[in-house]
Amino acid sequence: MRVLILFLLAFLNNVSLAQESVVFMTEEQLNQENQRFEIFLDENSSLINEARMGDVVGNGGGLLEAQVAFFYKSLPKAITSAIEFNQGRFTSDDIKILTSILNNVQASTYNEKILMIDDASFFNVDNDQEVRVAKTGFDEKFQIFINRKLMYSNIDLAETVILPMLIHELGHQAGVSSHSYLEELGSKIKYILDSKKSFLTQESTYGSLVLTSYNYVSVGGWADLVVILGDQLTRLKKIEFEVLKKLCHGNFPGGYEIHNLHWQRRPVSNDYIFSSHATGWMDLKCTSLEGDMYIVNADIEVVINIVNGELKAFARVLP
Repeated sequence: MRVLILFLLAFLNNVSLAQESVVFMTEEQLNQENQRFEIFLDENSSLINEARMGDVVGNGGGLLEAQVAFFYKSLPKAITSAIEFNQGRFTSDDIKILTSILNNVQASTYNEKILMIDDASFFNVDNDQEVRVAKTGFDEKFQIFINRKLMYSNIDLAETVILPMLIHELGHQAGVSSHSYLEELGSKIKYILDSKKSFLTQESTYGSLVLTSYNYVSVGGWADLVVILGDQLTRLKKIEFEVLKKLCHGNFPGGYEIHNLHWQRRPVSNDYIFSSHATGWMDLKCTSLEGDMYIVNADIEVVINIVNGELKAFARVLP
């Protein structure tokens, strides 16, 4: 993580600058807004404590909680790859905010930072009748409160909303008040991440099965493979380091992308198990002892088994 943050700080000297469009809040404004938010939290302490007694994000809960946990933990790779992939789209203010977000994510695990709230009145905006998807203060010490009922009412769209939402709320904690600016910043990150994403769908005896590959172009950006079945989400383990090192001929493996995923054959299905296989190829980044970087290609297979309704999946390199 420290390497990622240093990369962003160094990048400030070389970024192609656009007209600065964001005004950071003054210290006086931050103090006033955070005092108001702390009063709001005190007034809603019973509701918040009740929520903390419930599900912890990523430890129990349903599909929404698992998706939020996945995207929160993936933020460093997503942000760094987006900047490296499309440098000219980001202003110096963008980089400052994104660097602050990375520091924030490094300091707080997702179950420390995120709290789901079911009471929609918690998210009412003071000046109008709009209900927010999420709410937080203007300091890293605050949690991000997510409107669970609203998100679950649109669960099919949650995957498209979560990443920009996290950028938005963490951007507020970086001292930015403008909703429109943060919405645009979150959209930039999501657009670039989506351009490197691919997915497959398949019907099983237990419902729709979705296999998604998220690729990150930065060095150290290991692709994420995610399988969703109903309210179950499984993030596949990274291919073993020793296997990757062997593919690099003993040199250092520094991340990989996964491409051209496709279903390999008809799934096997009976009363006990549903089994499906997908194949594709991996572009593995290798670095020699002399510092030379090169790409090694390898065929991979993703094995998905549903045993008595329980989802299990893994990826492996084919011989």
